[in-house]
Amino acid sequence: MAGGASLRRLQRVGKATYSISLPKEWVKMRGLRPGDVLEVYEESDGSLRVRSRADKLAESSYTINAELCRVYGQISKLIAACYRRGCERVEVRAAGGLNGEIVKEVSEIASGLPGFEIIERTNKSIVLQNFVDPSRFSVKGLTRRLQTMISTMFGNISDFLFSRSYEDIKSMRDLREKIHQLHELVIRLLITYLEHRGLGRRIGLRNSTEAYCMLMFSDHMLRIAEHLCSIGDDLLRFRKRIWRNEEMLNLLKELVGTASMIFEDSVNVFINTDPQHTMKILNQIFNIVDHRFSSRELLNVRDPKDTHLIERILCSLRGIMLECERIVEKVFDRFVEDGGPVCMLKETYTSA
Repeated sequence: MAGGASLRRLQRVGKATYSISLPKEWVKMRGLRPGDVLEVYEESDGSLRVRSRADKLAESSYTINAELCRVYGQISKLIAACYRRGCERVEVRAAGGLNGEIVKEVSEIASGLPGFEIIERTNKSIVLQNFVDPSRFSVKGLTRRLQTMISTMFGNISDFLFSRSYEDIKSMRDLREKIHQLHELVIRLLITYLEHRGLGRRIGLRNSTEAYCMLMFSDHMLRIAEHLCSIGDDLLRFRKRIWRNEEMLNLLKELVGTASMIFEDSVNVFINTDPQHTMKILNQIFNIVDHRFSSRELLNVRDPKDTHLIERILCSLRGIMLECERIVEKVFDRFVEDGGPVCMLKETYTSA
């Protein structure tokens, strides 16, 4: 019956239970026997999905032939792809032995993948094992964690502008790396959910639309982190000139503060799924980009070197606003999926 449909009659068992028979071919294919436990859960469209425990608990492993990876960086890309795919175990092998360059590459990528650790190393192979249980993470918790880390980066820039603490700027690259690691974990979690929908209830996902929105949210947050690091680098290039121009310093404080406020509002509206508030935030973003983050701000800056740096910072701030806009627009995807009197789903069923 693969790919097809069959008709089953609903049977009443006892006073409060109903049942249908399972296709014999499906049962035999999965090696099921009477008494085995099956997982049944409801999809967003009201249909039911049945999964055997064997399907749920299957663990994938990959073997990478290092001798066929002739370009540096290829092995690390493959390991990262296996990790995102939900792989539990990866072995990197080379019959002729692993050289120091390969060992270094594997060690570096393993340090950037949360829960992936090297458990065995010989002259000819390195084995990496996952120690992360995806059911331990909630989508809302990961969302808030990403928000907190980006907020810290905004705070570091503000602290630098107010207190001249260069360490605040230099620590931003570590935060960006942590956000990148968290992004990898989010991808792994969402792919695992799409293959094992029963995980959704434990991590707080109800359907594939929410998984898509969360994936895009994490990607937008990673891009915002990149823009903030660029701003930090540009501020360091000002050196002491930034403290001699009070007018420019005040301008930067104001612009960064505005971007930080819009960021917080964008994430909160994404979490709360309020379309009316969403339109308010979108209108604010459009207005700020047109009037506050435009090149007109450069009219008060006289030094050509400073003008160039301010333009670069404005470009990064506009990039952050664009990512915030995209985060906010995901609210409508989630809102339509939820349905309601504003946008009501109407389904028409046709008989075969």
